[in-house]
Amino acid sequence: NYKGKYLLTLTGREDGASVLSKGNQWAFFPSIAAAWGINDEAFMSSQNLFTDLKLRVSYGVAGNSAVRPYQTQSNLMLIPFQWNEASALAYALQPQVGNPDLRWELTATKDIGLDFSILKSRVSGSFDYYDSETEDLLLLRQLPPTSGVRSTLQNIGKTHNKGFEISLRTINITSKNFEWSSNFTYTHNKEEIVELVGKQSDIANSWIIGYPINSFYDYEKVGIWQTADSALAKTYGYKPGDIRVSDLGGADGKPDGKLDANNDRKVVGSEVPRYSIGFSNDIRFKNFDLNIYVFA
Repeated sequence: NYKGKYLLTLTGREDGASVLSKGNQWAFFPSIAAAWGINDEAFMSSQNLFTDLKLRVSYGVAGNSAVRPYQTQSNLMLIPFQWNEASALAYALQPQVGNPDLRWELTATKDIGLDFSILKSRVSGSFDYYDSETEDLLLLRQLPPTSGVRSTLQNIGKTHNKGFEISLRTINITSKNFEWSSNFTYTHNKEEIVELVGKQSDIANSWIIGYPINSFYDYEKVGIWQTADSALAKTYGYKPGDIRVSDLGGADGKPDGKLDANNDRKVVGSEVPRYSIGFSNDIRFKNFDLNIYVFA
């Protein structure tokens, strides 16, 4: 802290997780943050609009070791059964196979922000732009039935998140017996997978490079087959009244008059919202409080 207006914070932390295998248990997490109190500069002394004005920048690495105990090992499960009229016990591998190579999932985030307050702090807010890159992503991967097991937890690739957040707070009315303040927040985020095992999309798990992790990979529904199109519907194996889907293309990328899971599916949506909005009002009248919150 220099002169109360130049702030610098440096931290370094090393964490360990005993649920991981030896050699992968420890990770180092550095961070740096700086802030400039613009409102404390001499050239701001003559203005009376801003009560506070601060610029912030930061960079840091965070980790995730969300691994259950013994998930690095392949475990046995007990299977009771009857042999003739006698009870017996058997053992088999758990459907989820262990992975001894599991390691920390690491996310590096860059952020630049601006805090302000005006009109004697009656109006205040902040703006933040962030950019996050995650590597060694921990995800449960479904395996082919021919493997003899169902799934395994893996560090399977990299993702990229970027966006901005805006928050605004206003003190609308303040008096001895009555207070009313409002808060508004807006967040816009873009998430995408940038790399997976094998450098290509994993269709079986609906992980598509260039799209969010939780995406819907399916046929594109474009309406209902009508009676006038019954002849065309029949060529696809449908009849009037059935859901109509797009013929996106065959092996050469052109519509081929057939629908198959390899060539005619696409990303049709995602669980990840492009934006979110929140608006709340806090009202106090004497000893009574009321909060009204709207979220979209």
